[in-house]
Amino acid sequence: MSETIIGMIPQGWTYTTLAQLCAQGEGGIQTGPFGSQLHASDYVTSGIPSVMPKNIGENVILEESIARISTEDAQRLSKYLLAEGDIVYSRRGDVERRALVRAEQEGWLCGTGCLRVRPGNSVDPRFLSYYLGHPEVRRWVVQHAVGATMPNLNTGILGAVPTVVPPPSAQEAIADTLSALDDKIAVNERIADISEELSQRLVIVKSDKAPRTTIKEICTLKKQQTAPSKLSEPIANHYSLPAFDKGKFPEPTSPTSIKSNKFVITSPSVLISKLNPEIPRVWNVPKVDSTPSLASTEFLVLEPARDISTHELWAVTSQPEFTNYLAARVTGTSKSHQRVRPMEVLSTEVIDPRRLGPVREQIAALASQSIAAINESRTLAALRDTLLPQLMSGKLRVKDAEKIVEDNV
Repeated sequence: MSETIIGMIPQGWTYTTLAQLCAQGEGGIQTGPFGSQLHASDYVTSGIPSVMPKNIGENVILEESIARISTEDAQRLSKYLLAEGDIVYSRRGDVERRALVRAEQEGWLCGTGCLRVRPGNSVDPRFLSYYLGHPEVRRWVVQHAVGATMPNLNTGILGAVPTVVPPPSAQEAIADTLSALDDKIAVNERIADISEELSQRLVIVKSDKAPRTTIKEICTLKKQQTAPSKLSEPIANHYSLPAFDKGKFPEPTSPTSIKSNKFVITSPSVLISKLNPEIPRVWNVPKVDSTPSLASTEFLVLEPARDISTHELWAVTSQPEFTNYLAARVTGTSKSHQRVRPMEVLSTEVIDPRRLGPVREQIAALASQSIAAINESRTLAALRDTLLPQLMSGKLRVKDAEKIVEDNV
């Protein structure tokens, strides 16, 4: 047994650095193009996707609202194109996030603000990406990032990540086991997305005839704030913009690690982002349990009127016309930090959910289906995150983990 960043590992497993591992496989670590190589005016409506930090989810690339470049620019920047098995990191901000590049994403661009890890043939890239998601590895990356106000990564820091490498057969078995959970999570996310899309379409069908009302007539803006450090509970559910982008799961976290005041969610609500509203971020929170729920102050916390469900409020506020209306009323000189005023949101007209007739029952049924899928995904993600460190250290046999996964998938 040998001592490593993730604890003791079995004999026969090697301990190296990420840079050395990539070099062994004739790969390497490289930054994406700088702003001088790719300007805002170079992005096109239809073309080759360019992966930015906002597109990096939990081990997946998020294609929604992804920027695109022309074929000519892709050829010019060919050294930055992605290949299956690459791993993409954000260079700044949430630097612990990473995403594995799948076959269908081959040829996409590692965009500005990102780092590309190319392990080559030295390791199963699925295993490596899971290893880089180990809590201790994430912690190491955050602790070694530079920058007082915003953490930053570079090739040197990422290349120095201590890396555990089991024999190839163990790599494959571990990756297969954890992938089974991620595959089921992906199916659930698709179910939730389809259910939400159908809810939106049901409202659109009624949009020509249904009466309209303002947001302030069908909900209440909740403004109660608290300093998380004052909470006595060990865990709080943190509803943040990154958590929404990663899969619409609130992040269970220690209140002491949350530095600024947050809104308190005390009852079922809908959260609407006032930051960059052209990116649709409308979060349905149909249930609040005993764990404290805190929302970023970049959200507006809307509590629906007594005769309206959060599902219905979400369905009318997630419409493209609503998003477009808010996007046209933003303030701020920076393109990346434009906000809409709360009063602009509250005065916006939407379809009156109380006047949708039988559609209300259909929306409720679709919402139940979506919520069930999301909740199951949360359970499976928690199971994955529990199994991962045990498998990586060899404390849990793959066969035992496979049995646990079979019982839950």
